Amino acid sequence: MHHEQIIEEVYRQNVEKLYKFFYFKVLHKQTAEDLTSDTFMALAEKIPTLDKKDTDSLEKYLYGIAKNKWNLYLRKKYKTGEFDTEDIDDFSHYVQEEVAEMEGRSLKERAIYFINLL
Repeated sequence: MHHEQIIEEVYRQNVEKLYKFFYFKVLHKQTAEDLTSDTFMALAEKIPTLDKKDTDSLEKYLYGIAKNKWNLYLRKKYKTGEFDTEDIDDFSHYVQEEVAEMEGRSLKERAIYFINLL
């Protein structure tokens, strides 16, 4: 498989999940889109430098990049390191759980959750 096919496959399997995660966290479509595309762009830049065996674990790289992009966003937004995800080992699992939790809530529960964030 060529680099383009590999990134396309990883993109197809993860873009919706990552976008939903970022969106549920920031509640802003453009910011969620930016964070998602920045994550995939960084992965695309990294692919040519990886060994063939490393391309098999691209999802791991993807979620490592997503974690870094998220931490960077939080640092810029809050100008402190108070809320940090450095201690989350498996960011892929964290993203999946967060999205599943938000999707599992009723509309009323989501509204209350978002109102409490304000």
